[in-house]
Amino acid sequence: MLEALLGVGGQPVWGKKASLTPRQSTDAVTINGKLYVFGGAGVSAVPLGDLNCYTPETDTWELKAPGPPARKDAAMGVVDGKLYIHGGYNASLGGVLSDVWCYDPADDTWAAKGNGPSPRTGAAGVGIEGHFFVLAGYANNNWDKTLWAYRVSTNQWIQLTSLPGVARQMHSLVEVGGKLYCYSGFAATGGLNDFWCYDRTSNRWTQLVPHASGTSRYLYAASALGGKLYIHGGWDTVGALNELLCYDPLTAAWTKLKTAHVLYDHFAATINNKLYVGGGARPNASVSGDLWEIPLA
Repeated sequence: MLEALLGVGGQPVWGKKASLTPRQSTDAVTINGKLYVFGGAGVSAVPLGDLNCYTPETDTWELKAPGPPARKDAAMGVVDGKLYIHGGYNASLGGVLSDVWCYDPADDTWAAKGNGPSPRTGAAGVGIEGHFFVLAGYANNNWDKTLWAYRVSTNQWIQLTSLPGVARQMHSLVEVGGKLYCYSGFAATGGLNDFWCYDRTSNRWTQLVPHASGTSRYLYAASALGGKLYIHGGWDTVGALNELLCYDPLTAAWTKLKTAHVLYDHFAATINNKLYVGGGARPNASVSGDLWEIPLA
């Protein structure tokens, strides 16, 4: 419950954990109670190609086997206990990428899975029930809003109903209660302030009501726990944000909490009723390697 987040002064309680190599423009996933972070852009803005694993019980990071070429802004998701990544950006490799990779934590190995439907960076990904879903993105002045599902059992990409809203990047795709939620992002016209839900059963999108602040938001971090969607930080038309938003699909209600931590272009994931937020950029544009733990229950 959100009440469990509140400490002195009504602010969420953030616990500082072990740091990793500073990075932004990446995502995080949870596999078997551990946090995995691949790639991103380091302090020199050069894309990274390392895979790091965080164990909450020991508060330690471990470097895993090398695999895909370095990149930032790749889409990531977990299917059947394995990490899948698609696309991203690396100028030294020609710019926007289209390759697909799979990491198996059971034996610490990577496997190339060919290419996705098209090159894309800034797309959002999520895994559910044997499929790796990838939504929208950007490549070479082409803005995308297509939704694809990669069926891991057949190594097949399936095109689904495109997002009805504006083509975008720097958004999110989070699974809550079997449905996929996309919040705002960045379009050719600038920051967006919209909210969408995709029903896999009907292959249809429904537009929902975004948070009442009316603020455009992109480069934020998003995750889900306990049937709710959590969104932290990001960037709007003015600058970096410090809000922690919670959306409950059962009541269609938003809750907003301010925090002392202003971050954008960072990652978030949940483990054992806790939200982990890390990496990203600070208001002064310095790149962070901090990891924070926030109890949610």
